[in-house]
Amino acid sequence: MSDAGSGSESSGSGSNDGSSGSTVQNAINNRAQREYREEMVKDMAVEQMKQKMHDIVNRLGKEVERKMDIAVDDLFTEVKQFNLKNYELKQLFNEKSTSHEGHRKSTKTDGKLPDKVFMPRNSLLTDLFEVKHIKTIYHIFILILAFTFRFFYPVMFVQFEFLGLMLMFVTKRLGKNVGNVLLWLVLSIGNGLHLSLYNMEYYARRNCPDIGDSIVDYMVPVSWSCNGISHNPNWTITAPWSLP
Repeated sequence: MSDAGSGSESSGSGSNDGSSGSTVQNAINNRAQREYREEMVKDMAVEQMKQKMHDIVNRLGKEVERKMDIAVDDLFTEVKQFNLKNYELKQLFNEKSTSHEGHRKSTKTDGKLPDKVFMPRNSLLTDLFEVKHIKTIYHIFILILAFTFRFFYPVMFVQFEFLGLMLMFVTKRLGKNVGNVLLWLVLSIGNGLHLSLYNMEYYARRNCPDIGDSIVDYMVPVSWSCNGISHNPNWTITAPWSLP
């Protein structure tokens, strides 16, 4: 009896080992098949993506070729419409398109391209050199001096207005640029004269007695009307109280 029991136990353990081995083998096979299917899906996705990229590139190439063909056809159509000969092409690109007055020349022959005119324009610095701008700046400058330092020099007004009148004729004969440069030069000289006259006027108003309050006294320089003050040739002033 004991031998029969041991035989049955050995056969049961053998069957259990066989079933566990087949289960493991089946699991390995299933995993391998699953990984193979995943790899196949990935390869198919990559191939499909490549095919889509090729389709996009081909479509773009065809679209570019179509547009280039249309552009070239339009160009040849326009050239055929103009019907220009060799001498007409030379005349088109070499003739001067601006007239004496600076207006655009009208095309009298049908089928020609219109002439393009490039007109020069002044810069901001060139516009500032215009006479009207200089006169405005000068008048503002004189007005500030008149109300700031409480005196006014008629000689500067006469100098600039008289020279400005002269430069009007110079500008008409020699050109606008020459007159503007001369006017700027006169303005610089006038600033130097004003600095010298201002020093004499400041000295006279500080030291000269009996300065009135009338409009004439306000407008006329004191250094010209104060008795006893003399202007020396060496640009010095001799006051009456400094005389021996």
